Parts: sequence; structure tokens; C-alpha cells
Amino acid sequence: VGLVCAEPEKLAAAFGLAALSAPAYAVIWTTTPWTIPANQALNVHPEADYALVETSRGLLILAQDLVESSLQRFGLEGRVIASAKGESLERIEFNHPFYERRSPVFVAEYVALDAGTGIVHSAPAYGVEDFVSCTRNGFSFDDIINPVQANGVYVDTLPFFGGQHIWKANPVIVEKLAEVGALFSHEKISHSYMHCWRHQTPVIYRAT
Repeated sequence: VGLVCAEPEKLAAAFGLAALSAPAYAVIWTTTPWTIPANQALNVHPEADYALVETSRGLLILAQDLVESSLQRFGLEGRVIASAKGESLERIEFNHPFYERRSPVFVAEYVALDAGTGIVHSAPAYGVEDFVSCTRNGFSFDDIINPVQANGVYVDTLPFFGGQHIWKANPVIVEKLAEVGALFSHEKISHSYMHCWRHQTPVIYRAT
């Protein structure tokens, strides 16, 4: 999923360029599309190298070590035109894919570079590390967006997905990302997921 940079001048400076030649996307990946409506930040590793990659779909920001695997997954060809440390991207803001709000970049040591893109989507209402990262960077509890109710259904007022159960909303959110031109790839994978020991059903974290 690509989030368009809202501050291209700052991003160009971070990569040592005079200006950007095209829109630039911070590319994130997630196994839980239902959390994307609550995205409020992006996390990068402060000491990792990040590449600015020129492609037919614009400029992509990817961890240097994951450029090749990411482009292959996206079905794109590209060339690296600049690189920068994660810490130089701190606080640069990107636009949410389908809501009118911005997601700043925060640095976090927990960002892994063994898979994905090296940029972690942060929804502080639904992940412990995300919650800690955002509150450490100035978010108050009232700033945290939590549209999922205790029954796993989005509040009725959530644009596009209100009243839907999160598991049923997953494919609908993927369709919305494709509609707005933010989807770079989509695949089904099998992976471990938290389940209730008593009911044997999937569970979610919610900041309450």
C-alpha cells in the first residue's frame, strides 16, 4: 500500500535532492487491512538505509535491502536514484490513502528488515508497539483513532466501511485501496494469528 508524500520538499532534502521528479510513496504492507482506516503513522528503523526508487508508478521509498524483492512482488522495474538513513525521514508527513489526514514518520527500533518493505504501518489503537511509538512521539490518548467497537464492528460513522465487521471488511478495504490507486500488490498468505485459548477464535487488540 502506498501513501503519497504530503511534504515533497522535505522528502527531497532528506534524500539529498533538489526536488522530486514525481509523486513519492512510502510503501507499507500489512496482513490486517482492517487496521488501515486507523493508520496514523509510519515507522522506519533509524539506522537502516532507505532507497528512493524511480518506477513507472512514481517514486517508491523502500528499505534498501528489500528493493529487489519488493519490485518483483509489485511487478515493477525501477532504479535507485537516492538513499538515506531512516532517521532522516523522521516527522515527514504522508497522506492517508483514502481519508483526509496525514501520517508522520516515526523512528522505531522494532522495525524488521527481513520481509515487506521496511516501512511499518502504525495503527496505535490496534498494536502495542504502535501505541507506544505514537504516544512517545506526542500523541495523547484522545488523539488515537479507534473506530472498531467491542463486537468487532466499525462504528456507523466511519466513512466507506461503517457498520461492517472487520473480517468481512478486509476485502472491501483492499478494493478501496485499488480504487484510489494505492494498492501495489495483494496476495493471500497463511500465518500465525492470536486466538483466544478458551474459544479458539481470532482476537484483536484494542486500545480502550
